[in-house]
Amino acid sequence: QEENKNQEGCSLFYSATTASELIYLDELKSLCDKDSVFTVTSTQKDDGWEGERGRIDGDTLTPLLRRSKKDTSEMVFYLCGPPSMTEEVNTLLQETFEISKERILYEKWW
Repeated sequence: QEENKNQEGCSLFYSATTASELIYLDELKSLCDKDSVFTVTSTQKDDGWEGERGRIDGDTLTPLLRRSKKDTSEMVFYLCGPPSMTEEVNTLLQETFEISKERILYEKWW
């Protein structure tokens, strides 16, 4: 963990259908420093989750990236999720934020 303190930080946008599906939450939080953006959402309203709601998409990601202190052109993005989400976010990053496709890695599942 000490070596993580010397790194620039991370920005993590993490979403699951229910709060119980948010695995490794504490471990992921511990990897991020005070300048990191750490956003967790749950998409179901009746699961006891009291944090942010909604799927990671253009409506949730755009304001978070605009508020970020980091230069988005220097970021590397890793997307993992259903094809509809990865395709939507991939398009958003390239068209709205002009992120080169070489800086966007993804894994489609489902």
